[in-house]
Order: sequence, then structure tokens, then C-alpha cells
Amino acid sequence: MVVDVVRALVRRWYIFLLGLAITVGLVFGAQAASPPKYEVHGSVLMLPSKVAVGKGGNPLLQLDGLEQPASIVVAYFVSTPAHEAVAKISPTAQFTVRRDDTIIGPVIAVSVEDASPEAAIAVLKHLVAELPKQLKLLQRQVQARSDSYMWSTTLGVDAVAKKNISATRRLMVVAFILGVIGTIMATLAADTFLQGRKERRAGKGPADPGPDDHEPIDRLPDADSTLGNSPEGVGDSSAVRSTSSRRTRRGGARQVDDERTVGEQVVAGSS
Repeated sequence: MVVDVVRALVRRWYIFLLGLAITVGLVFGAQAASPPKYEVHGSVLMLPSKVAVGKGGNPLLQLDGLEQPASIVVAYFVSTPAHEAVAKISPTAQFTVRRDDTIIGPVIAVSVEDASPEAAIAVLKHLVAELPKQLKLLQRQVQARSDSYMWSTTLGVDAVAKKNISATRRLMVVAFILGVIGTIMATLAADTFLQGRKERRAGKGPADPGPDDHEPIDRLPDADSTLGNSPEGVGDSSAVRSTSSRRTRRGGARQVDDERTVGEQVVAGSS
């Protein structure tokens, strides 16, 4: 099976090369259709109020119970105003703002993906700066005392965007596999068609049935010809010819006797 496929590809190498050229075009087309993305990440830590910490206290030791306020602040960034504000900076940006479940504590993770590294960094800076604003606005809306306000601090922000080509690579691999499979199938189909046409032109195909091929056999061969054609029937054929000769002689003698009888009857009648 594999040998036949290889032989067909060698016979129709020009079709195979054409298919490979088309495959290369598909791969580059996939790369153009899915350009690489640039990712940046940042994280923000929620901190308790001054009243909760106390004078001279350490806020990092009072982080219990801040996960719920962090989740409430994150909810703003799924709203339409938040997306509209980001779209003004970069229409192609995609971002997520969520509480980081991989860390024990009120940590908010910010991720941005965009077509250019500059746009990704600009959107990340906007989101990180917007978090404390929305936290303060939320506490003001619930009319909390200013000394009981929670606040936040930035833990880290990427200064350089990381290039992400995973989606581009996947699409290019799919285009390559489909192109190679299509090339092999097209080459085999063309080889089968051309080989069949070549055999038909050379007369190697099945012959057309003659006019008498489908006529039923409605008579048996003659006994004389059958016996005469077989080696065993040579003696039988001679016996048949001898029997026929004897029958002929007997018939002639009987005819002469009949003529004599008729003659005698005529003579007797005339007398």
C-alpha cells in the first residue's frame, strides 16, 4: 500500500509539487490571518483600612476577609463602561480582571492581550490605575467613613510585553496538515484517472462483448462430429458407418423383392 502511494507520487511529481506549493501558501495565509499577540500581566493587593489595622499596625497581618470586597471591585470591569474605556485606548485589546485564586489573599490579577506591545502595556497601566479609583468610588457609594476605607497597592506590572504565537502556531499546523493530506489525495486521484485513460487508449481494458456472446446455446453437437473429433470415438464412427451401409443394402434388397411381387401380380392378372 505504501509502496503504491510512493510510486504514484513519483509518477505524478509535478502534481505533488504543485500541491506542496499551495500548502506553503496556506501556511503563510494562516500566519497572516492569525498574527501573534502580545501579553502583559499585573497584580494588585487589597489592604485593610487604617481603623482595622490600628496605629502602628501591619496591614499585611490583617488580610483576612478582604477576598469578598476584592471580588466586588472586580465585577466593575465586566461592565460596558469599563470595556468602552479600554476600547478608546485600543480597540483590539482583550483583558481580564479577576481575583487570583492561586494565591491565598485578596490579590487581583490583571491580564491584557493585544496586537502590539505598546497598546497592551497602555491598557494594562489604565486598568491598574482604575482599580483603586473604583475601590474608592464603591466605598463612597455605600457612605463608609473615610478612615475605614480599604485601599490597594500594586504588587507588580510587566514592563515588556511577551509575544504569544500559540494561536498562530496552531492555525499554521492545521493548515499544513490539511494541505499535505489534500495534496496526497489529489495526486492519487489524478494518477488513478491518468493510468486508467492510458490503459484504455492502449487497448488493455476489458474487450467489448461480441454479437454472439450472449446468445443461448439451443442445439447439441452432432453425434458424428462429436465422435469423430474425439480419439475414443474413432472406432465408434466406423461402426456407425458400417451399420448405415448394411441398412442401405437391406433397404435395396427389400425394394427389389417388392418390385418382383408386383410384376408377378400383373402377369397373373393378364392371364
